[in-house]
Amino acid sequence: MESEMKAITNYELRIPPPLSPSGGGQGKENRKSKIVNLKSLFVLTAYCLLFTVFTGCGQKAEEDGIRKTLPKEGDAAAAFSLKLIDGNPFKLSDAKGNIVVINFFASWCHPCKIEAPALQRVYAKYKQPPQSSFNSPLTKGDKGVVFIGIAIQDTDKKVMAYTKEFGIQFPVGIDNSGNIAEAYKIYGIPKTFIIDKEGKFSYIFMGEIKEHDLIKGIEKALK
Repeated sequence: MESEMKAITNYELRIPPPLSPSGGGQGKENRKSKIVNLKSLFVLTAYCLLFTVFTGCGQKAEEDGIRKTLPKEGDAAAAFSLKLIDGNPFKLSDAKGNIVVINFFASWCHPCKIEAPALQRVYAKYKQPPQSSFNSPLTKGDKGVVFIGIAIQDTDKKVMAYTKEFGIQFPVGIDNSGNIAEAYKIYGIPKTFIIDKEGKFSYIFMGEIKEHDLIKGIEKALK
């Protein structure tokens, strides 16, 4: 097989010299070698095309199947409870009637680190004034916005270090069981959800979210 691959490579990269009319046996050998190389190239190309088509179709079908299960804007957000890294409990139901920003992340996720400062800045823009009160350990925005960070596949120590590094002040917890990630169909991070006052997804963003996109999503939910 190795020699066959070398022959194919040589044929693709080099143009064989013209056959001499007086070459006799040598000319026949060259013709035979050329035919063998062409056949080998044809077989290999056909195999590669078939492999690409079948694996590509299978992958597309799998991706389409996953896409159909993903939460969509207008869907009701799944209820969940979470223990925050400061020890306080959080229930999504406690924020009922408020806009909720949920950000799934991990301390080992590079895009999460890039978006972290923007999340904190937007949180600071919408956070609850010091004199306000709220009947949960969460901080509510002055426009009724609640922020919650949910780390997946992580540890308390690393998440605490992460929040300290990026100055994250909004509530953060770890989905140790994986149940929340499963309910929200998290196949990649970071991912941000904005839930409106009726408990439905108003805005969903996959990947590193920019500050202006987050603000746009919040303002959309506030309307």
